[in-house]
Amino acid sequence: MSAAEAAVQADASSGERLEPRGRPHWVRWIDGATLALLIPAGAAVIFMVLQIIIDVAGRTLFNTPVRGTMEMTSDWWMVAMVFLALAYAQSRNEHIRATMITEMLPAIWQRAAEIATVLLLGMLALAMVYFGWTAAMDSYAVREASSNVRSIPLWPFRFLVPLGCVGLAVQCVGTIYEIVTVPHRTSHAEEAF
Repeated sequence: MSAAEAAVQADASSGERLEPRGRPHWVRWIDGATLALLIPAGAAVIFMVLQIIIDVAGRTLFNTPVRGTMEMTSDWWMVAMVFLALAYAQSRNEHIRATMITEMLPAIWQRAAEIATVLLLGMLALAMVYFGWTAAMDSYAVREASSNVRSIPLWPFRFLVPLGCVGLAVQCVGTIYEIVTVPHRTSHAEEAF
């Protein structure tokens, strides 16, 4: 029996369901939910690029820009890109970090500082869920639309802020689990070096 199989079997005796790689099922579920949020974020990038290309082509070739491109780009596509991708960036350890001081600490204190930081991030995300939900409901109540082009509704995209922040808060729980259980975590960028 390999060491990984022994670890899975030992952890399974505690009653917690583990996947073959030794990670609990709930952590793998969080990873799946994070990827589920990333798909519409990626689609938003594609839609935004296509809309801008069509707008520029229409403006240049036919002197007719696409109405509402500015509103859709800033209030639809960018909101989706940013907020729906927050959890994925957290799962890959890609958020910007200033580590000049924490790098001088002993390893145990570095981990404690990282846990405290992720915990604070999760609490901030939950606060943003609350305030984002309140703003989205207010926007829904008045059926908020663009002030320049009234036919462009903005209220549906207001709900992406609390949705993305819920994803980030849940991913913070998975990140704290990994900080505690994985001896050395690296960011995706650090893996390249």
